[in-house]
Amino acid sequence: MKNILHFLLKSIAFSVIFCVILGATTGILYNMSKSATDREDAQAQADRAVARQKQQEKTAKQDAQYEKEVAKWNENQKRADEQMSRSDAQMERMEAFLKRDEAWLTQKEVNVKKEAAILAEQERRLGLAKGK
Repeated sequence: MKNILHFLLKSIAFSVIFCVILGATTGILYNMSKSATDREDAQAQADRAVARQKQQEKTAKQDAQYEKEVAKWNENQKRADEQMSRSDAQMERMEAFLKRDEAWLTQKEVNVKKEAAILAEQERRLGLAKGK
């Protein structure tokens, strides 16, 4: 009986020690697994942060490029407007010049007609004078 109790005690002790060792090993493996998972999560988070930073830099570059293009377009538009107003002013000057030229030609035509009338009158007088 003593041997049976001794055997049972040894079996229980072995079972307790085995369970403690198994529990400790499981805890260590769990902690190692959790640590590895935490490292992977931290690395993934760091990778996402780097990707986010790169995306923000890319977006900032694109915004800067867009702003440059808008500024250049505005500059070109301003230049085009200035050229258009200069063209309009030049057109107005040309119209004024053409009106003055037309008025001068009209006056010259009137003067030529008057001169022709005077010459016709002189010719008529000379014709009358010769005929007398």
